[in-house]
Amino acid sequence: MWRKSRSKPQAGFTIPEVLVTLIILVAILVVAAQVLFETRNAAERQRAQVEARQFARSAVEYLHFMLRGSTDLNNRNLNVPNPLSLLFWVSYKTGGGGGDPCASTGGGGGGGGGGGGTPPTPVQVSFDNVSDPKLADLGTDIINFAKADNVLQLSWVFWPGYQHGATGCIAFDLGCAVSNEWNMDLFKQATGAHYNDQGKLVSEPFLVVGDDGSAAFMQIVDYQASYCNPEGPGGFCRDKPGIKVITNPGLSDNINPPGGLPCINNPLANIGVRYVALRVKNGWLQQKNGYFDPTNPDPDAGFFNILPNVEDLQIAYLFRDGSIRNATVPRDCSWATNCIPVQDSVVGNALPANHAANVIGLRVTITTRSTTEMPITQETRARFFRPEAENRPRATVRDRFYRYQTSTMILLRNRSPQA
Repeated sequence: MWRKSRSKPQAGFTIPEVLVTLIILVAILVVAAQVLFETRNAAERQRAQVEARQFARSAVEYLHFMLRGSTDLNNRNLNVPNPLSLLFWVSYKTGGGGGDPCASTGGGGGGGGGGGGTPPTPVQVSFDNVSDPKLADLGTDIINFAKADNVLQLSWVFWPGYQHGATGCIAFDLGCAVSNEWNMDLFKQATGAHYNDQGKLVSEPFLVVGDDGSAAFMQIVDYQASYCNPEGPGGFCRDKPGIKVITNPGLSDNINPPGGLPCINNPLANIGVRYVALRVKNGWLQQKNGYFDPTNPDPDAGFFNILPNVEDLQIAYLFRDGSIRNATVPRDCSWATNCIPVQDSVVGNALPANHAANVIGLRVTITTRSTTEMPITQETRARFFRPEAENRPRATVRDRFYRYQTSTMILLRNRSPQA
């Protein structure tokens, strides 16, 4: 009898089953890859957007912090407080020999040369929509303003007037409880004493203001002696403790306030005032501790980087009469030369509406962009461009950089109406 035959059991998958499995696996991998790459692209876009936004906010906060307290410590004319807290123009003394403008024909108007000297040459130091790439990135703004490192306002025991290299005495006794040496050290610290390019110990430029609010730049070029005990009759520090110094009106390179040196009576030395310049260059928000000199053969001297990826800095000026300048496209400079407020060193109760002393606020607009351009695989079309800001039109060339623009209104606190 034949044994019943049994077919051998077969293990594994059939070809159709394998094909179906592979198709499902490939579909899962494709979907996973699409989700992964899209998630990565979204994360990269978010990174670029957040990066640009953070740069813009940081820049605006920094400018707001720096500018809102701008002051030249000059409140001697309450109708025009802090007239040089924003610096738009300076003057170069081109000759004349440095006489006292109080003795000039016409009195207190003050010529740059004094006593018949050559009239001052105005030099613009703040700019709207820069056109020279050596000064800043094209189309951006530059601003110079004063800030107070300390609030010392010192009287003069002996005022030397406007003679270059003249000896005077500034009342100062904060260190006299210790010694003359300590008093001198404190005074040097307060005036920003440093060695210049010639190796000479000089002060930072400071302001001397008269009783009518008129102001002039002054610089100490030699710290001579501290007199905690007055010198007595015939001395420079004759009747009060003070510091005997040699000064130059204007800076040592003959930079004067806009309009030249005014006639100053009953002067005070605002030794804590320092000027600061802000600009955008090479994609960086940059700062200089000192006024910006566009005539310097090296216009980058003294500047240091603050924040990267800043593409534009625009400033609109808010005036006391309610007008806002440099705020619209197309750019209109019919109100002032180069869209920069007029300025001089002599203040009065009747200043033109577009005078720098009538600027009570600023609207600062910052445009930043991402560090890197988005790859073409993520942004197939170049669809972005630098947007319009104040009186600067938008860019015409498109790219793949993400951008963020933000503005802030800054009230100049030291020019707000007095209660």
